[in-house]
Amino acid sequence: MPYLPEELLVRIFDELRMVGEDQTNVADKAILHTLRNATAASKTLRRAAQPAFFRTINLRVVDYERIPLLLDQIVTQPSLGSMIRRVNIESFDTEKENVHHSAGYAYPLPRTERKVSNATIKYVQTLHASSAWKKRASKELEEGREDANFSLLVCLCCASVEVIDAGMPYSCEFSLFVAMFQDALDGYSLSAVDQRGKAFASLHTVKFHHADTEMATDLAKLGPVLQQPSVRTLQGHALEFPSRESDLSARLTCSLVHIELEFSILDADGMRALLMMCPRLQSFKIHWGESCVGNVEELDFEEMGRVLSTHGLHLQRLLLDTTDAFQDESAGLPIGSLCSLEDLQDLTLQFKVLFGEGEDDDDEDSSKLAEPGYLVNTLPSSLQALTLVEPSSIEDHETADERLLELMTSSWHQELKLVRVLRVEPFLADLVGSGWSMFCFKNAIYERSRWFVLERDGSVAVPGLREEPLVYTIGYPNYVSRVAVTADENRKAADA
Repeated sequence: MPYLPEELLVRIFDELRMVGEDQTNVADKAILHTLRNATAASKTLRRAAQPAFFRTINLRVVDYERIPLLLDQIVTQPSLGSMIRRVNIESFDTEKENVHHSAGYAYPLPRTERKVSNATIKYVQTLHASSAWKKRASKELEEGREDANFSLLVCLCCASVEVIDAGMPYSCEFSLFVAMFQDALDGYSLSAVDQRGKAFASLHTVKFHHADTEMATDLAKLGPVLQQPSVRTLQGHALEFPSRESDLSARLTCSLVHIELEFSILDADGMRALLMMCPRLQSFKIHWGESCVGNVEELDFEEMGRVLSTHGLHLQRLLLDTTDAFQDESAGLPIGSLCSLEDLQDLTLQFKVLFGEGEDDDDEDSSKLAEPGYLVNTLPSSLQALTLVEPSSIEDHETADERLLELMTSSWHQELKLVRVLRVEPFLADLVGSGWSMFCFKNAIYERSRWFVLERDGSVAVPGLREEPLVYTIGYPNYVSRVAVTADENRKAADA
């Protein structure tokens, strides 16, 4: 290998790409070990391997003592910062975090025993940032604060970083991390020399998760991060967007195109504010969390439908999963018509959200299951794929299948190519002469339930919809073991 041209070595090492999403990934560790050895082998290999070695920075708690060394190295060789494309931070606390938990119980803030060099602290003063940020950063770097270490690392790679994945504390609004992004919005370049262009110009994806096992991080307090003009994708775990922030959209505007929230909290008012903040949103997926994250006083699907019909006009993909949601009560009314979502192509809902369940305030049945043509009049003609899950609230499965068959054979929904249903009971509608075929897939986790997948005959498969997991690390595993089944075989399998 030492005798290969350096250009070829660079291309070889460039193929050693870490996944970077799981900080304990064995394959990532092997790649990192290989790149580390290459950088120590010779000057030629070091030059060739360094771009791949520094491309992804995974910071786990066990690595925090090494961060000051990394910062000193980047300050000494600024070109290393320009090689960083992804930064993963497992978790960190802020100055105000200790007064929030356990009814005022104060615990010592996490600090690293090793501190950055005096040269690095002096380097902070040369950055094109606000004087308040530089003063606080210098002070906290001297104290070895995690927040300061992480913030400086991201600052040093702000011109090249593309993905940031961080475990955020509850009181993240007090962090240097968020203040740094506010400086970027205010026009500071965050570089040692004031250069043309803006900081975080390459940042396209931010991933946040709550750093604790209980409660959630307030998404509104991360506004300066979400407002970066280049950010297009937000992925999160254990986040909340409280209804008290419903007027936030008047002050914030984001360029987000994709939002995927797992185990998070959102009510109708919060959904309205979030959609108003993100007028260009094309993909919105949320899986509500359990009581350890928080509770919603009422999950009003009907109001959410009105919010989506008014503010989600550019949505192409929509997933609403309330399987694990903890709420004081549920309105029981269906989500209503989504026909105004003329760009919607992929929809995933639960049966109870689509049809409604239980009784309304007048003790009348709020379910639309028995209403002929309900789905035809409710779903947009642009829909290409429909996924229905968790049918526990539906007792009349045969009627539900009739509603689905009406939709599948409707002349207004010729774009519909794929219908997926996850349940234990067999699919009972007669597909003979309907122009549709049915396949059955075993469920990888819930062995009793199966995926019933219906495809329009002669249609070209919708790109990506069959192969990919149904959701982003959310509730439903991809189906396996495809077998064609007839209606009779389906009934026999269910009886068995």
